Amino acid sequence: MSRLAAGAAWLLLVPGPAGGADAPDLHCEQEPGNRFFWTEWGFCDLPAHGPEKARGVVIWNHGILGTNEQYKAPPALVLRLLYGRGWDVIKLNRNNLGETSRDLSLARATERTEAEIAAQLKRGYRRVILAGQSFGGYITLETAEGQRGLYGVIAMSPGVTVRGGVDRLDPSITERLLRDTKATRVVAVFPPGDTLFDNRVRGPGALRALGARGVPYLVVDETSRAISGHGGGMGGRFALRYGICVADFFSGDAPPAGPIPCPAGRESDAVRELVLRDAPPRPLLPGAVPP
Repeated sequence: MSRLAAGAAWLLLVPGPAGGADAPDLHCEQEPGNRFFWTEWGFCDLPAHGPEKARGVVIWNHGILGTNEQYKAPPALVLRLLYGRGWDVIKLNRNNLGETSRDLSLARATERTEAEIAAQLKRGYRRVILAGQSFGGYITLETAEGQRGLYGVIAMSPGVTVRGGVDRLDPSITERLLRDTKATRVVAVFPPGDTLFDNRVRGPGALRALGARGVPYLVVDETSRAISGHGGGMGGRFALRYGICVADFFSGDAPPAGPIPCPAGRESDAVRELVLRDAPPRPLLPGAVPP
């Protein structure tokens, strides 16, 4: 009976047809209920630009940690800089209770991400960036391998481990996916000190793969001193050190094929765009002169 109950519970979590993404409900802090997938705005404190005004849309896939509620985590902070350049950000959430089989989750998530791309293009967004971290980065690269017309990819610490923390990461898979991606601009992040993946050094292989692809790319690898750890691309350190480079990369004219330099020294620009741009105007005191 317990096996029958588990099977019935899994069937309830099977995603509906791809057409269900045509009119998404993007309000924040939704509960999954009996859904395997659902979508929300990435940053609920920021108003959406909308398909007509936006430069494009970023579709974010989150990581996985057993059956923990990873969908409650916000997207990488650096994506707020992309929002400031005119990109809307959407989270594609997965029900944690259905994350029992990595292979099945990957296949379903890739299929659902493809459907979300089609849905957002149908809504009127002109460009699509796929982004994700850890298992979400793996989903991003798997989807990008077979998806033509993608404007960009951001893959942070892409990969997956099996239950119990046993490492099954194969760097050659990531390199193949990077080499075969159809996206026109690629950002790949491999922080030093990634103990989840046994501190494997993946930057050199990624650089070779992207160099063979002939697209512009930005690789932050294990030589970086600004970030560390499996989640090194998610927080403020990455956004401050590399955020302006990422924002410029996806918001400017098409750069030439090859590696994109990202010199230090633009942290203050990142602070202004992350903090001061969103700060409400201060009321003037009586008799004060506007600055």
